[in-house]
Amino acid sequence: MNRYEHTETGWVIIIILGAFTAASALAAVFAPSCEPNYALYGVPLLLAAALLNFYKLAVTVDETAVRLRLGAGLVRVSVPLADILSAEAVKGRWYHGWGVRFLGDGWLYSVNSLDAVELKLNNGRRCRIGTNDQAALLAAVRSGLQLLRR
Repeated sequence: MNRYEHTETGWVIIIILGAFTAASALAAVFAPSCEPNYALYGVPLLLAAALLNFYKLAVTVDETAVRLRLGAGLVRVSVPLADILSAEAVKGRWYHGWGVRFLGDGWLYSVNSLDAVELKLNNGRRCRIGTNDQAALLAAVRSGLQLLRR
């Protein structure tokens, strides 16, 4: 099996979180006060941490697993191919948003796309991976499943 690797950049997340980070940093620095309010400095730090953790989604499919890495790599997920029953192309809903979300019966990992590949797992859960390379990701997962089941 050929190894699949793809990284999607979340430009909307970068623009929105970048703007809010910059605005909150300016507000913290220039807030009118006689005494410094250190809590104000926490907001831009939290926003910057969110930006670092959700600005991209790297997906790798190899002989053993589907691996996801969000942003700088603090959030990493590995789904063994042996745990996957099936994979299908799906279209996400706009209100599911981006980032990491629990959808009731599984997790969504996405930074930019409504298009996704949904993995149905042996335990009844689902793992939905947002991607702008849906056909190639689906083909890679299905190829890995076929090789595993031979």
